[in-house]
Amino acid sequence: EDEEVLLEEDFESEDATERWAVAEGGSARVVASGSLRGRVLALGGCTWGGDTFSRRTVECSATARCKLSFWARGAAWQGFSRGAKRTTEELEDAHSWLSVPKDS
Repeated sequence: EDEEVLLEEDFESEDATERWAVAEGGSARVVASGSLRGRVLALGGCTWGGDTFSRRTVECSATARCKLSFWARGAAWQGFSRGAKRTTEELEDAHSWLSVPKDS
């Protein structure tokens, strides 16, 4: 069965950072990887509530399933969020960490 690609990013274009929102206090930046991957999104450390968020909306649910596929080095947590705002206010900062390292 063919899968529809909802979001794809290789960070090679000069405007790649415009498609991503870095949360306040976040460390993400696009850098040359020095390997076969070319330009990559690099994170400088762990943060609570997420570091970087796609500006593009992707809608997934139990009835509209999505498949996540990405390359990562380190213990990257990937998931979905209602937005890039960091807060402890209920329902303002709703995150679902759907793809996490085995050792987490």
